[in-house]
Amino acid sequence: MRKIILFLVFCLALPAAAQKNMLPAAKAVVGKTALQTAVKTPALPALATGAAFALPAGQGAPVSRHFTLKDLFSAQTGASDASAGLLKSFSARGYERELKENDLQQLQKFINTYAEIERLKTTYSSFDYAQLFSTSFFHMTVFSPLAIQNNQIVLHTLNHYIQKMKWLQQNTNLAKEAFVKGADPQHQPQGAEGGSNVFAQLARQLSQEKLIMLGEYHFVPAFQRAVVNLVLTLKKQNPNRRVVLFTEFIPLPKEKSGNGQTLATYYKHFTAPEIQPLAATDQRLFLYAPSLFRQLIKHQVEVYPLEDTRQFALLAKETSGSLDAPVITTARNKSWVRVMAAKMAEIRQTDPDALFIVYAGQAHTSWLSPMALPKFFAAEKPVVVELALNRLLDHTSLKILWPSDDPLFINPPLHPSFFSWQGEDSRQLANCSGFDYLLVVPGE
Repeated sequence: MRKIILFLVFCLALPAAAQKNMLPAAKAVVGKTALQTAVKTPALPALATGAAFALPAGQGAPVSRHFTLKDLFSAQTGASDASAGLLKSFSARGYERELKENDLQQLQKFINTYAEIERLKTTYSSFDYAQLFSTSFFHMTVFSPLAIQNNQIVLHTLNHYIQKMKWLQQNTNLAKEAFVKGADPQHQPQGAEGGSNVFAQLARQLSQEKLIMLGEYHFVPAFQRAVVNLVLTLKKQNPNRRVVLFTEFIPLPKEKSGNGQTLATYYKHFTAPEIQPLAATDQRLFLYAPSLFRQLIKHQVEVYPLEDTRQFALLAKETSGSLDAPVITTARNKSWVRVMAAKMAEIRQTDPDALFIVYAGQAHTSWLSPMALPKFFAAEKPVVVELALNRLLDHTSLKILWPSDDPLFINPPLHPSFFSWQGEDSRQLANCSGFDYLLVVPGE
């Protein structure tokens, strides 16, 4: 059973889905068992801690006595501050157990990964400005197989993030020139007014897209109003297209969610459910932003649920309630992709020109994360619309490009407005900033 769990959490950490019926860009060879439905993981960056940990001398064979973390650390030299802090944390928990050879190797991997994450966060602390920094890089401090996989995801994502921020720093002038306000395809000065019809302008720019990702921070009413305005405007401007919205904020029907009772059996039983669009009579399910979903359904936007509550509960249990752990986000993304891919294929049989929209948190939609939804749907060439509050623009990747006293941050737009990347480097700029479009709305 232990081996099964170890292998499962390894699968959950992977950045692309390879289940049956997945998008062609995300398919991989399916093995003989259900747990072999994950793709091969990308190579993680080499761990380069200042003082990497090795097994204590003479520990090549299983240990038949209690072997504590204190014993392990005492056999090392040059322990980093991060590792010393980890030891203190573990000692406070009274962590002690029989450690055999495999346990020691896993513990060594856990400590090295933990120390490298701390080193990178300290070295590049100037990049610690956005909420994504705290959620996407949440590393677990209690040793377990799942914590190892979670922290490897964190390290992988953190390295990607740092490289993107470095690229923006090195190409500041290029980025500033390409950052355009308003919908006019001609370059406009940064101070140009977006106008009261900003949602109509943005919708026109998005009218030719096939898949749009709307990423928000949760519990911000201004974002919810903006989503309603944009989606309904897209619906109005595209009367001959079927407009479909997928969202994390509504759960799948219980009989449609995975039937596995443990993480080890979850994917064995979970298949993409045949879901139906939500109706006005489903209001009991609208626990988040109820007005938003009522308005969309009233205006005949098809709304489909994504969240598998059974899977979420299992993941929460395995992580002791650490709901921000990236291993949870990655696993949820994989399930959502299954649901979306199946429904999108079904809809396109009758409506090949359908417009698909995803409404979820930015940790799921941002180009900054190599595990986010846009990477699963690369063949669709999705665009990411990131929602931001005008008074918190310095909590976006723009902070890399402009100083904190820039008018963009001191005197931000007072009305809804949007920005986009233009020019031949727009794709690279989107990948490094996290968004193709930045929709800015005034806060309460």
